[in-house]
Amino acid sequence: MTPIETLKSIETEKQIAELLGQDSKHLVNFNFVDTDNGSVTLYLETINPKYNQMFLYNSLTGINKLDVLHKMLEYVKTQSQIEDTYTIQWSAHSEHGVRTSYFHARSIEEALEKFRYGRDRNKTTIFLVSLNPKA
Repeated sequence: MTPIETLKSIETEKQIAELLGQDSKHLVNFNFVDTDNGSVTLYLETINPKYNQMFLYNSLTGINKLDVLHKMLEYVKTQSQIEDTYTIQWSAHSEHGVRTSYFHARSIEEALEKFRYGRDRNKTTIFLVSLNPKA
């Protein structure tokens, strides 16, 4: 990646983080994975420090890092605004109490995939998945 492309990548990551409201209570991680066919998949992860938990916001594939970042920026600006929002109430087996997390998704199945991203299904209990009313 050239220095100009690196600067563009950093700026695009900053725009995405700002649109998602990154602050000390909600962090964003850009997880880039090179695929076998030479493309790049971006797993945009959100981290809630209060729960110390990471969730998948969305994943997209592009021809390179800059391409997939631009695709993710457009997704955050447009698609996430028209998708439904779901509430998932859950608990980790090692902890007490019910936690509540929210997901933008096209379906309940996709919301559950985003919730389960990177976790062992046998270590959490899901109590409720609900579609939130549109405002």
